[in-house]
Amino acid sequence: MTDQCDKAQEFEAMHRDIAQHTRRATLPYTGQCHNCGDITGGGRRFCDADCRDDYEKRMKLKGAHANSN
Repeated sequence: MTDQCDKAQEFEAMHRDIAQHTRRATLPYTGQCHNCGDITGGGRRFCDADCRDDYEKRMKLKGAHANSN
């Protein structure tokens, strides 16, 4: 049973990494957080993990609403 759980976790992590890479590839670096507008540095698209998570939640909700219409 543990092997199945380990494989499931690896599979989930792989898909999360792919999704994160895809998101980063589509969001241009602007020097500002894509969520709150604060200035970022070092090529970051979000000022912190909370802003990134908020942005992702809003985009998921936005996608869900677009698909329901």
